[in-house]
This record gives sequence, C-alpha cells and structure tokens, in this order.
Amino acid sequence: MSFDTDWWAHTEAPANPHRIFLDSYHHVGDILADHGGADGTSLINRMVFVQQFGALEAYLGDTLVKQVMADTGAVRKLLRSDRTLMTRSFGLADVLDEPDIVRREVKSYLKSLLYHRLDQASSLYQNVLDINIWPSPTVRAELFKAVAYRHDCVHRNGYDLEGTKLNIFTKGWVQNIADATKSVADCIEGQL
Repeated sequence: MSFDTDWWAHTEAPANPHRIFLDSYHHVGDILADHGGADGTSLINRMVFVQQFGALEAYLGDTLVKQVMADTGAVRKLLRSDRTLMTRSFGLADVLDEPDIVRREVKSYLKSLLYHRLDQASSLYQNVLDINIWPSPTVRAELFKAVAYRHDCVHRNGYDLEGTKLNIFTKGWVQNIADATKSVADCIEGQL
C-alpha cells in the first residue's frame, strides 16, 4: 500500500461548513474569555487568533468546494475564469480512462488553494459564485491587516520581521477579529 500525499484532495467537503465554523468560533471565544491574557503578547490570545483565522480559511475552502462541485455551471465559470485551470489540458485517452477527470482536477485545485490569501478567495467567490464575501469595507480592511499578523504568529511565533514581539493581541482585538471572521462567514451564508 502506498501513501498518497494528496489524499486530502479526494475527501468530501463537510456537509455544513458554517456549523463547523460556528462551533470553532464559540469554543475559541470561550477559551479567550476564560484563559486569555490581558496583555497583548499573551500566548493564549495568539493561539485563539490563529485558530479563528484557520477556521475562516477552512470555511472558505470547504464552502467553495461544496458549492462549486454541486453546480456544473459554477465548474464551467471556474474553468473559464481561472488562469491555472484554463491552461490545463488532457489527452483523449485520459478523458476516456477517467470521465470525471475535469471534476477531479477542479476539486483538487480548489482544495490546494491557501484561503488566507483573501484577495484570491474573494475573487473566486465573486467570479464563480457571484458572492461578495465582504460584509463591509471595514471588515475587509481589518482582515487583510490581520493576515500579516497571522503570518507573524504562525511563522515567527508572534514576532515581526525585525524581531520585535507584537503586542496587538489583546482580548478585545482578538475578539474583534473573531467577530470579523464570523461576519464574513455569515455574509456568505446569506448569499448561498
């Protein structure tokens, strides 16, 4: 038996990504309230922030995969609007051997994307599903700024490029970002 490094590309999207997102939102909110530190450098606060952002990324990816794979028109829009998929080609023998090759490739591609790249996620939702993921320009600006802090937490343990420990992760700031991620998920749900 060989190990398939792309096993995740063959898994199904969860039936209810929004419910999973909300469960995470409520659990990390409880953790922040009960164990978060008042100091903006608190490890718990950073962990909650990164987890909540991860929950948004999972929601964006799972919801997009679920919606696109359920709608041939959405698959067609994606194939006609995405530069990476537009250039993919298959031989006739490949199509004959695997009639679902296009759907498999689309699903694999969507699952391979990094959904913290909010500009790319926003474009995909708009171009393929006609959904504006942003409930407001303020939420958009907050989350784009938060992506950089997410990077500093994940890749530099809460320090910036210059080696300065970031102190922005107060309970209030982390809760505000969590609320912003929830408003994005709720905004999308309202348009499905």
